[in-house]
Amino acid sequence: MPRLPGWAWLLMAIGFATVATYMAMGYLKRQAAVQTPRVKTSTVVIAKSAIDPASRVNPVQLKTETWHQEKPPEGSFRSLAQLEERVAATLILPGDLILENKLAPKGTLPGISALLSPNQRAMTVKVDEASGVAGFLTPGSRVDVVVVV
Repeated sequence: MPRLPGWAWLLMAIGFATVATYMAMGYLKRQAAVQTPRVKTSTVVIAKSAIDPASRVNPVQLKTETWHQEKPPEGSFRSLAQLEERVAATLILPGDLILENKLAPKGTLPGISALLSPNQRAMTVKVDEASGVAGFLTPGSRVDVVVVV
């Protein structure tokens, strides 16, 4: 029986490798199509720019994004309308998820009252406009007045 030349063996090896690669890729594509799970998504609100503590949340500072998990985090918001008239209680950085625990309770006015819990009181000392603390109290803030005569 005559022997095949080296180049014939090389061509046969390349041909078999090509067929095996084609078959393996087809198998992997079919398996990937079968096993790809459908991930449920939802919409969440995140900060587009930094939001300072004790300041009103402005819709210009927010944006909605798709949350690629079945369930969004507890306390998150789904639309910008849910955040109307809300005040930030902590610093919210760009890209942060807006959560209920980062906001003051509903109905809180902007200012120092947004940073205090209902059981806390703010204490004042004598200051003037030059000290830079003017504006902490806003109309509608509840205060205790102590007079020493």
